[in-house]
Amino acid sequence: MGQLTTHILDLTQGKPAANVRVDVCLLSDSSVRELKSAATNGDGRLDAPLLSPEEMRRGNL
Repeated sequence: MGQLTTHILDLTQGKPAANVRVDVCLLSDSSVRELKSAATNGDGRLDAPLLSPEEMRRGNL
């Protein structure tokens, strides 16, 4: 399985969106648990993947 990354663009200004907070949470029937949080850099990307291949899990939508 791969890793979780993101690239956020500000389409109204036509450039990368810097300093956007990205949260990854684990949802269960009775709770929400934050796994990781990070902010985008000047290029609208994260400096490191939010989840590594070892941290990725299958889930249900």
